[in-house]
Amino acid sequence: MQNQETTAVSAVKTGTTTAVSAVLNQVDKYPQYKPKIIIKPSNDEIDYLIETCKDLTQAGGRNMSGWYASAIRNIGAERFRELASLARADGKNPPKYFSWLIKRELV
Repeated sequence: MQNQETTAVSAVKTGTTTAVSAVLNQVDKYPQYKPKIIIKPSNDEIDYLIETCKDLTQAGGRNMSGWYASAIRNIGAERFRELASLARADGKNPPKYFSWLIKRELV
C-alpha cells in the first residue's frame, strides 16, 4: 500500500501525470467490467411483470413464476422487459427463447 502511494506521489512530483491519467483512462475502454447497478424491484412489481409476461412465463402448462421472480431480482425489471420484447419480436418459439435469454443473463 505504501509503495503504491509513494509511486503515485513520485509520479506527480516528476511530472508524469499523463502516464497516471492514461492508466485511469484505460478503465473507460472496457465498459463490460464496470459494475452494473440493478435496482431491486418490489414484490408487487415482480408479480406484475410475471402477470404481463404470462404468454412467455407459463409455456407448456407449467408455472415457473418462482424461477422468473428470482431472475427478475437478479437481472432487474428493466432488463427483464427488454428480454421479453426481444423474445416476442425475434423468437420462433418465444417462451423457449425467452427462458434461454434469461439463463444466458444469469450465468
